[in-house]
Formats: sequence, structure tokens, C-alpha cells
Amino acid sequence: MRNVKNSVVWVTGASSGLGEALTYQLASEGARLVITSNEPDGLARVAQKTGLAADKILVLPATLENFDAEDLTKKVIAHFGTIDILINNAGVLQKAFFEDTNEEIERKIMEINYFASIKLTRAALPYIKQQKGMVVAVGSLNGRVGAPWMTTYCASKYATIGFFESLRYELLKDKVQVLIIIPGFMNTDITLNAWTGDGSKYGQNSITQKIGMTVDVCARKISNAIKNDRRNLLVGRWEHLFPYIRMACPPFFFWLFRKMHKL
Repeated sequence: MRNVKNSVVWVTGASSGLGEALTYQLASEGARLVITSNEPDGLARVAQKTGLAADKILVLPATLENFDAEDLTKKVIAHFGTIDILINNAGVLQKAFFEDTNEEIERKIMEINYFASIKLTRAALPYIKQQKGMVVAVGSLNGRVGAPWMTTYCASKYATIGFFESLRYELLKDKVQVLIIIPGFMNTDITLNAWTGDGSKYGQNSITQKIGMTVDVCARKISNAIKNDRRNLLVGRWEHLFPYIRMACPPFFFWLFRKMHKL
């Protein structure tokens, strides 16, 4: 089993939602934490709530659509001296038709959801290799099943899963594990904070968030997957049957999704 206690764990998207819950879970298990998001006040609140001493947690704000990954990594090394686990969790949801979405917004979604995790992984990997550590990528059920109003979001999550599945083979020789998390429905504000086609907030929640698994339960499952050196983790319930239904009966699945999304 992998030991989380005293490990240096870097969590992105840590100021809210799943990232916040992961921060509290890992803090309770004795990890030393680096927390990153584009909300400095939120990070400060989360850091205080962990109860960790200043030498056990590093607050590292960054706007992940435009940042210097090497510079951030240097700050982590200056504070802790190493990195054991990187959790690429930060992301933004899209709620708009493709034809109503500006190209600028599409590029920002790809930068935050896909390229930011690649940049951070590239910068942190030399240190993770030294520790024979772990890289964690938070994908999505929508990285396995496409859905309307989320064209670019789905593309970013498909890309994330494909990249980290491929990277896993390349890191075998270095004894670095790659864990891919596939969350299904989760009770968060991700839809409420989703971007519309012009980048404004969607401002509405969805039934899938209301009926979804709590972030605290999800965080515990992810922590257990890390400690057990897992490669893949599906988090959720019956919604993970969707990819299998699509494979078994594509016409029925297409009809089902049209009905679910009122198309």
C-alpha cells in the first residue's frame, strides 16, 4: 500500500467542490499539502479549515488558463523539497450549444481542463519519479460518453483520459503510478458555475448534481484508491452503465440521451 501520511500531495481546484473535500480528507490522514486554484480567498479559507500548521500546507494560487508550471513547481520544491502525488482536479464545465460558444471560451476550457494538467505533470514529474510517486487525473463520465451542451467539455475530458492512459505505460519503468478517476454524478456546484457560450456563469443547477454522490464520500474513495495504488476508479452509481448501454444498443442509448436532455 502507498503511504499518504507525510507525503507531499498537490491538489488543483482545491478551493471548492471535490478538490476542497480531497484537501480535508488528505489533511486528516497526515499528508503535507499544496493547494492550487484561481481563488486565493477560497484557498486561504480551505487552508485554515484543515487546521494544518504553515509548514504542512502551501497555498499556491494560479490562473490555470495561463500560468508558469515550472515556476509553481519551484515554489513547491522550495517549501517541501519534493512532490509525491499530483492530483489534477481543476476543471470548468460548459453549458452551451457548440454553435453558441465562442472559440475563445472553447480554448479556455481546453487550457484549464486539459493543457493545465499536462503542464503541471510535465513540471512535477522529475520529482515524482524520484519518489516513485503517483499522478492522479480526474476525468469524467463525459470523457466516456458525449452529451449535448458540453461539446468542448467532453472533448477535454476524452483528451485527459486518453493522455493519462497513454502516459501510464510510459511511466512503468519509473515505477510511477497513474490513477484515473471517472466521477459520475456528484453533488457539487459544477453546473451552477458552468460557463455559457460567452463565458458568463450558467447559474442553474442540474438534477444530476442534486442526486449525485457527495464530495466527502467521493474524496474518501479517491484517498483509498491512492493508498491501494489503483489505476482506475469509477465514482458514482448506476450512471456508469451508460457506456455499456451505448455499446450494447446504440439506437436505444441515442433515444435515451435525447429524452434525458429534452432534444
